[in-house]
Amino acid sequence: MGEIPAPLANRHTAVVVVVLALLGAASAIASALVPDAALVAWLIIARRVVFAVEAVVVALAVFLVARTLVRRSAATLVAGLLAVGGLLLLALAQVGESLPVVGWGFGALPTVVTVLLVAASAATALGFALVGVAVLRRGLWRGPTRFTLPVAAFLIVAGAFVAPLAFALWSLVLLGLASGLNSPRAVANAGVPQGAAPA
Repeated sequence: MGEIPAPLANRHTAVVVVVLALLGAASAIASALVPDAALVAWLIIARRVVFAVEAVVVALAVFLVARTLVRRSAATLVAGLLAVGGLLLLALAQVGESLPVVGWGFGALPTVVTVLLVAASAATALGFALVGVAVLRRGLWRGPTRFTLPVAAFLIVAGAFVAPLAFALWSLVLLGLASGLNSPRAVANAGVPQGAAPA
């Protein structure tokens, strides 16, 4: 077995993860300091869009980590789908929270958003924990950032999607995904052309 550099898609996604994690953390801190009631509508929507886009990009990042750094099996496929599905539900919940700002709300919307947030939190936490354990067992992602997904799962359980400051901390922890995305992949006979016999 040998190692080859991370795929180009992983490396590009790592850059986007860093940018959006920092934007997400800054937006969450701003949410804690300046409540929505004190903002004009477009600033509230901008904040929600940042959270939603961050969730979608993190979903892509977790999918790429699971695809390149974890041994493929039915269990890891389910774990990855849980994490990705949870993050996409989180993005949908952020969109739902923005609807009243533009006058498109309806009576049951707060209940729908709450259900989406609870489902998103549960699915994402479980998916992160399972993929994180699989990453640790495989050993390709090295250094302290290899604990990114288990720590992020813990923060979700601790209320990462409820308290703005917890969401800011969650976003900062997810900066560690960039390291995982840039980790090399294990391949058999790295550097040997397909079909060629090793020297």
